[in-house]
Amino acid sequence: MFTVNCLVFYIFIMTIKELEKINDFEWVYSKRGLMNSNVRFFCSKEILESMDQAVLGQAVNVSHLPGIVGDVIVLPDAHWGYGFPIGSVAAFDEDEGVVTVGGVGFDINCGVRTLKTNLVYHKLSHKDIEKLAQKLFENVPAGLGKEGKIKLSRKELNKVMLEGARWCLENGFATEDDIEFTEERGRVGGAVPDYVSEEAIEREEGQIGTLGSGNHYLEVQVVEEIYDGDIAEIYGLFEGQIVMTIHCGSRGFGHQINTDFLKVFRTAVEKYKIPIKEKELLCAPISSKEGQMYLGAIRCAINYAFANRQVITHLVRETVKKIFRNVEVSLLYDVAHNTVKEEVHVVDSKKVKVFVHRKGSTRGFGPGREGIPKKYLEVGQPVIVGGS
Repeated sequence: MFTVNCLVFYIFIMTIKELEKINDFEWVYSKRGLMNSNVRFFCSKEILESMDQAVLGQAVNVSHLPGIVGDVIVLPDAHWGYGFPIGSVAAFDEDEGVVTVGGVGFDINCGVRTLKTNLVYHKLSHKDIEKLAQKLFENVPAGLGKEGKIKLSRKELNKVMLEGARWCLENGFATEDDIEFTEERGRVGGAVPDYVSEEAIEREEGQIGTLGSGNHYLEVQVVEEIYDGDIAEIYGLFEGQIVMTIHCGSRGFGHQINTDFLKVFRTAVEKYKIPIKEKELLCAPISSKEGQMYLGAIRCAINYAFANRQVITHLVRETVKKIFRNVEVSLLYDVAHNTVKEEVHVVDSKKVKVFVHRKGSTRGFGPGREGIPKKYLEVGQPVIVGGS
């Protein structure tokens, strides 16, 4: 382990000067040796120089994986993670590529959603704000192992795994607008509950509608400054507005799914003779039985996380409406940052189907892109940057 850490440190220190500067905010470490792609950084020189020393080494290791399409992307806030740097993206060919736990993160579909209100900060008293914070703390469970009030039967959990946030709509925890303004409309297809272990089922018990621990949060915020009035108007944002942001994922349920498949991938790497640079990049071919099983299971967790954030939204709405009269609470957007999803992208002027791993990074679909709400087609989807 000491040797590996020293190697990563050595690679970073020795190669940072070899990055090609494309412009002030884009840098490329060119493909060499057995690398299958370039590594492309989007950040300033100052951020690059202060970046976690392990990031470049990890990104180079990712570039050695088979079937990678395009470049390994590293974002400005990238830092060391399990397998992939947290704050990175890599896409893989559906026939030649692999799927890997290290490219997703253990909290599958950890994501952020922001709720808008018609409350104005300067019109609220200190007592109002204190009461809101206290009641939210009482009504939205948070903390390691904390259970919620909603207990899912096995049949209901299967529906959540298959339907995601749409289960919430059918059971009174969501509105049609909530679905419209959630990435993937709150549900991905291809989920296979049979690929989810009993251990994961057991760990889910009582966790729907809970935040969990770590850097997850429910935060009451104020819109302090508007930089583009036209876009803000489309998003329904204004200065002084009270908004609330939720950051959480699939809880212990998703964590157990990834833990289970690390064991599967350990065997798959040997079975398919996949060269990996470190054990945290255990993987399986996307087209293999093991790869398809993982995709079926992880989609269950993706859907569960969408439902989890939606149930929390319902709890927030109920809480706020008991405190303030004539209050409106609507969803700005919900976007995930720990996923692997099948998407179509233009690479080298050709449309290709790829499996995009996003580790600590969100998609950022621009104007006119298929898959974003109609209301946002003119300006593109919001990209919610959370703090922690």
